[in-house]
Amino acid sequence: KLGGWAHFGTFEDRRFADDGSLLADPGGSGDAAKRHGDWGFYGVLEQQLYRPKGGEADSGISVFARLSLSPSDRNDIGLFADGGIVFAGMIAGRPDDKFGASLMYAQFSDGVRAFARDQIAWTGTPTVVPDYEMNLELTYLAQIIPGWTVQPVLTYVWHPSGESGRDAMVVGVRSNWRY
Repeated sequence: KLGGWAHFGTFEDRRFADDGSLLADPGGSGDAAKRHGDWGFYGVLEQQLYRPKGGEADSGISVFARLSLSPSDRNDIGLFADGGIVFAGMIAGRPDDKFGASLMYAQFSDGVRAFARDQIAWTGTPTVVPDYEMNLELTYLAQIIPGWTVQPVLTYVWHPSGESGRDAMVVGVRSNWRY
């Protein structure tokens, strides 16, 4: 599927001030230039690669991929892409369990990166110039009893908030009751 979106509101520029100066310039107005409207394009691919004989419609092995692009002057993220694989109902006796793995990449926009470089140039103070954030996520959804699932999640994050040289590990668990 391919698509696009539009928002007709007003958005602040990520680098330039309303007086034409750079936002990081101490002699400028310090008020972001206003941009009218925002938009983006996206693509989504989902495909079932395998379904066990006699299996439910959503059982088997499926893959997905998504890509989106947005203008760099009014968005923090200009490029986003992710993809993954899901194994559903593949364990005998556990037809409702799912295992998934995904990889996500978010590139900070040119405007955000340029603003950080401008801050360094104007103030001389070192700051982070965000580049990208990338996540690898592994998860397992286990049905404990009908209506109750438990889902541990393990996520490794490269460059959290775009800061190179830092990585993070996030561990969590989600539980749902349906009644």
